[in-house]
Amino acid sequence: IRDFRVLLQNFSDHMPVSFSFVHESVSREQSVPLLPKLRWVDKSKERYKVSLASLVGGLNESLLADESGLEHLTAAVEQAAEMSGMVRTGPPVAKKKWFDWECSKARDRSFGLLKLMRISSDSEMV
Repeated sequence: IRDFRVLLQNFSDHMPVSFSFVHESVSREQSVPLLPKLRWVDKSKERYKVSLASLVGGLNESLLADESGLEHLTAAVEQAAEMSGMVRTGPPVAKKKWFDWECSKARDRSFGLLKLMRISSDSEMV
């Protein structure tokens, strides 16, 4: 904590607290890259489990201590998902680069709620 003060406010019944933190940013070399999201298909769960077990069968904790072991594990997870049909087919069709799967899901949810509001003909939504 860099600074901590109790502020006196004449117009208020309480005394607000003001504080600031010192934050050291992590360099890009130290940060872990974002992993791709995989589509989960519940009916393919057993196929995924068998595929992953066959790919990481000989992998133990000592091999995961270094970067190459983690890369192997990540590749095995992606390959097992691909073998069991749990891979996304590609990015959603969009006019903007920033439009991704999260945007697509939020858009679908918004349109679903709009449809529900039209059906219920009630302006008050829960």
